[in-house]
Amino acid sequence: MVSIKQAGSHLLSVINDVLDFSKIESGKLELLSSHYTFDSLINDVISIIRIRVMEKPIIFTANIDRNIPRKLVGDEIRLRQILLNVLGNAVKYTEEGFISFSVTGQVDEDNKTVDLTIEVADSGVGIKDEHQDTLFDAFTQVEMNTRRGIEGTGLGLAITKNLCMAMGGDIGLESVYGQGSTFTIRLPQEFHEREPLVTIEEPEGKNILLYETRKRLAESIAQSCRNLGVACTVVSSQSDFTAKLIESDYAFVFVSALLLEGALIALNRLHLESKLVVLTEYGANVDTKNYLNVPLPVYSIVLNNILNNMYDCPLSEKGGAGFIAPEARILITDDIETNLKVAVGLMEPYKMRLDTARSGPETIALVQKHHYDIVFLDHMMPEMDGLEATKIIRGIASGNDYFKKLPIVALTANVAFGAREMFLENGIDDFLAKPIEISKLGSVLDKWLPPEMKLPVEAAAAKEIETSLEIKGLDVVRGIMQTGGSQSGYLKVLRTYLAETRKMKDKIKLCLRENNIDIFTRYVHSIKSSSGSIGAADIFEEAQALEKAGNDMDVKYIRANIEHFLSGLSRLLGNLSVALADSEEEASQAAPKNGEDRTVVRELLMSLKSALTSLDLSLADKITNKLQDVAGGGELYKALDEVSDYILTSCFEEAEHKIDELLGRTEMP
Repeated sequence: MVSIKQAGSHLLSVINDVLDFSKIESGKLELLSSHYTFDSLINDVISIIRIRVMEKPIIFTANIDRNIPRKLVGDEIRLRQILLNVLGNAVKYTEEGFISFSVTGQVDEDNKTVDLTIEVADSGVGIKDEHQDTLFDAFTQVEMNTRRGIEGTGLGLAITKNLCMAMGGDIGLESVYGQGSTFTIRLPQEFHEREPLVTIEEPEGKNILLYETRKRLAESIAQSCRNLGVACTVVSSQSDFTAKLIESDYAFVFVSALLLEGALIALNRLHLESKLVVLTEYGANVDTKNYLNVPLPVYSIVLNNILNNMYDCPLSEKGGAGFIAPEARILITDDIETNLKVAVGLMEPYKMRLDTARSGPETIALVQKHHYDIVFLDHMMPEMDGLEATKIIRGIASGNDYFKKLPIVALTANVAFGAREMFLENGIDDFLAKPIEISKLGSVLDKWLPPEMKLPVEAAAAKEIETSLEIKGLDVVRGIMQTGGSQSGYLKVLRTYLAETRKMKDKIKLCLRENNIDIFTRYVHSIKSSSGSIGAADIFEEAQALEKAGNDMDVKYIRANIEHFLSGLSRLLGNLSVALADSEEEASQAAPKNGEDRTVVRELLMSLKSALTSLDLSLADKITNKLQDVAGGGELYKALDEVSDYILTSCFEEAEHKIDELLGRTEMP
């Protein structure tokens, strides 16, 4: 599986193409109006944010009004940046609790416009009353004597307000210090067709029983169901769940993965025909061989695909890469860079050769130039959509059947009823709903790749991975396999694990002192998930048992076993600290010692800091790329990757702080 940090880096890199701050500052900002699909935009944004949220004990909910027209006209790139800025701030300043994202629309049929109301609420640090009036001012920072950036407004919100106003809208704030904030954005957009965002076929026959103990999450899903005209009954206990199953028939049963074991007992005993949908935390490994696994958050677009029975492909038992295919060559086409980054990141574990294209004509040219085993083709693209591109490919005359038999898989944001038949009629072999889920991607690859190209991942990876790295308490080879296949990538994940788990260990102790079992369980769940990814089997198993005890409110078990768990965790963190310090020393010894190289690095770092100060992000991007070329790998390269991520997410203070740190490390002896 692709590591969390690696995936986050892939997903966030597109943001660098969005903003030209110098134009905003000089009043030369230009809006580029074009046709776009709103569901695709929403899926892109949620795909990015939920990967950032998964590292924290946060409930992330989304409610998107189905009545918003699907096909809008406006500056999609600027709207995307507004949403990412505000949601990104919510993630950054919320350590635990919730983040909610909702979008509603007021349609004006006569003028063919829709007034979007976007609300982002969180349970983060909040903002003091005396600082709220200057929150959106450029270059304004508040509470600079406290923790770096925790209340800083910097440039992100000032830019967001500029973008909103340029688009004919505005942004406002309500906040209570220490309790959280709510940002409300209002933006007008035109529409050229009245087709609603989603349409449920025969909603009256698709009633849902939802078994979920997390009240905020349950209320969000129920609200989305009401918006779709679908009846949803919510229960929060095993007894109520069983009683409702006996009382009524339900077309769908939605169950939290945390409650799955008990739910399966009731469902198996009653022999019901309801379709089981398991709600999982994004990135969690859940055995979903016999039922549908849907990562949170669940919102109207996701519900549309579930209730219209468009998730009917067989699911991978392991939910990840069950094989590798190093001889396979794949082409991925999407006009949105974010979607390309998502797809490439998800396909990397399969070790295939991956090419990308941004348009239909580019796809056609590449298909004629290279031999591909599968083409993943975006359904909705400007100028030439996926259907038209497919027809041209199928019609290319040649001396073999390559163009007629080439597997083409559509990538589509909104899987409408009857989509499968429509794709087949137009020469497309299969489809994947966006955002792409790992299990469904695995099934499609397994279905369309020739059997001789697929090698078992365990045998192939174990043979391929050679490492001298040894860390007590870790299966290093398995950890490398599960985090992308390289030792350098694995070490990067371990550094993140060390920093994050230290924080969570301290918070676990605080939760127990305060008898907050709900938050305790979330932290243990996070440690369980990340420990499994790095190959810490013992910690994974103990965390899994404690998580179950937390869900069952078995305080006696928790009290009896927590000290043993924390002691083992402390030993592992100590071993990691020593191993990572050794690896950093080796990397520094391997780094170039040439005085000219060091001088070049310092000059480039100083230029990068200057570019950030003047808000020239285009120049900053070029300098960062040059620095990474000079670095050539090692710890300096990784540190520059971190600087790049800070810039991409508008965390300019953190970027400058990291640059100062690097300047200190590269001082002349």
